Amino acid sequence: VIAFDAPIDGNGMPSDLQMLLGGIPGQLRAHHVGIQTSKVSADEVAQSSVFGVINYQRDKNQPPSGNDPEYEVAELIAQISNSALVQLHVKVDLIVKQLLGREMSLPVTKENPNGDTLRIKGQYQMHGDVGRVTFTTDDPFIFTPVIAGEGITRVIESVHVTHASLVPVGSIQAATSDLSDSDDTPLTHVAAHFTLDGQIFFNSAPFPNADGLDLFSYGQDLAATTDKKQGLTFAGLAVSIDFNLDENGTLVAGSKLVEMLEDQLTPAPTPLAVRPQSLLGSLPMQLSGFEVADPTSDTKIGGKATAVNVLQLMAKTAKGTVPPVSSDDPNPVEVRPPPTMPVSPYTTTSPAYGLNYNISLGSLGELSGAHAGLAASLILGWGPSPTVPDNDAACVMIALPSLSAGYQGFDLQGFISTKFQGANLLKVDLEDGSAVYALSFDNVQLAVFGYGLPPGVLIDFLLFSGNAADAKEKVTDASSIGWLLSATTDKPKGESV
Repeated sequence: VIAFDAPIDGNGMPSDLQMLLGGIPGQLRAHHVGIQTSKVSADEVAQSSVFGVINYQRDKNQPPSGNDPEYEVAELIAQISNSALVQLHVKVDLIVKQLLGREMSLPVTKENPNGDTLRIKGQYQMHGDVGRVTFTTDDPFIFTPVIAGEGITRVIESVHVTHASLVPVGSIQAATSDLSDSDDTPLTHVAAHFTLDGQIFFNSAPFPNADGLDLFSYGQDLAATTDKKQGLTFAGLAVSIDFNLDENGTLVAGSKLVEMLEDQLTPAPTPLAVRPQSLLGSLPMQLSGFEVADPTSDTKIGGKATAVNVLQLMAKTAKGTVPPVSSDDPNPVEVRPPPTMPVSPYTTTSPAYGLNYNISLGSLGELSGAHAGLAASLILGWGPSPTVPDNDAACVMIALPSLSAGYQGFDLQGFISTKFQGANLLKVDLEDGSAVYALSFDNVQLAVFGYGLPPGVLIDFLLFSGNAADAKEKVTDASSIGWLLSATTDKPKGESV
């Protein structure tokens, strides 16, 4: 018995094959399928076996769905003999046009004419008596930002996907009424995940006229004699695939949902990737996490952290210098406002993405009842510029161990507290051509039971670390941190504090 162009019911397939049906529009059909028998009696058919061939090729004239991301099966060829799958050749495509908030593209090739497709080949392997289809690749896919026009700024230089896999999550039987407001027609809900691992390379100087400011730090040539590079390593960037099969095992039109889950991206500390003249190459900080803003839930990067003025990103005057801040301040220390800087097109207060770091501030020693070390949290964020949305802008935020009355600060022995009103990050070029980065805290106060000490004195302090020739050594050395404190009186000349 043999049948040609026979429809295939996907409801009974194993999950690693069933997930392919989400990338095949319409009914999957076999080129031919047959039943071979060796003995037939009046009561039964014995020793029968199934054979057949599936030969699916995606229609080249099929218009693109326009969805981003999208999941499609490009090719599926299977041979069945003696009721067993003996050969399988399959290619699946993950189509990605936007990554980390910006339009990206892959190199254009014959198989990837639009520069937006990660193609993964499936492998059929036997585990005992059970066959499994696995989809993995270690061939790198290199995404670069699409730059439309001159003067466009991008924080990210490229994203290298070095490993990609497609795995089934599972399938459940349900009625249509369980998944929609329709009738009780039986459906099968199928879920799968693409998982992407790789490296992120950040531009060393993405912002013009910023004196070579290198905030994001990652992206380093490993050796001058090779073309090997190292970026910020990440894992777990997921693309979820969900769809329904109808009672005939065919993809239900409009039921497929493909979604990029960027909040599942997990970065890993990568000292080898840190550039020597960068922020991380100067200040020892430990990477602690990755954040993604979610406008639907009003989730913001940094929480209650305080924005830091990045002096090299402040709007320039006509002479190309940062506008000076007057030292003639008539306001007392308790109410002195932070300096107001002109709005820069390269800064934002609402970043879309952020890398979180811990900065060790040492210990409070005997002043602290807990005798615990202090660690500030610093967030390096980026996203669209509020004034020029086509450009990227940066945001630096900092949070000390506790919050008090709207100021950042921490408590000493429960009743002595420190507070600061403003923070700045600056890059300092040294005479030998190297650079160091420093954090300054303005209008620092020491208060006992709410009274500022000493009265009438303006205190600023600086957090810094010496420049290291080896950025890897600096990143991994959390103890190489220093403080510099300065105090000035706000009283007229001739009077003492």
